[in-house]
Order: sequence, then structure tokens, then C-alpha cells
Amino acid sequence: MWRTTKPHIDAKDVKLIDDSYKSRKGLILKFPYRFAAVSRTVLRLSDNPNAASPDPKDFYDNSLLKELGDSAVVKELYRH
Repeated sequence: MWRTTKPHIDAKDVKLIDDSYKSRKGLILKFPYRFAAVSRTVLRLSDNPNAASPDPKDFYDNSLLKELGDSAVVKELYRH
């Protein structure tokens, strides 16, 4: 992991880089699912007065992402 992170930060200490990664690891989603709350917030913040009324779930479908995320290929990628 540190080999991919090191070029993007100004740190030479491998342990520091590794500790930094481990402390944030749980915050990173393994798969890019959409959440209704995020879409609802975007719609609510829109300048269009009609934007707040639609159901956020009308704008995305997580079923295909879930199917892919549950697949053996993706599970193998995150096994390590």
C-alpha cells in the first residue's frame, strides 16, 4: 500500500505512511454505492424549486453495483 501512497504525500517514513493508511482504511468505501441521503442533499441544495420533490431513489439503482460487489471477483480483490 505505501508504494502507491508515498508518491502523493511528502513523507519518507514508511511506518508513518502505513499508520496513516490504516487509520483511514475504514473510512474508504470498498464499492461506490449511492446513498439516498447524498442524493436528497444535492436535490435540496439545487436552485431549481422542483428539485426537492422527487424521490432520490429515482436517480440511481444500486442493484447492479450490489450484484457486482457480491461477485467472487470483487471479493478476491479485497481479500488481502
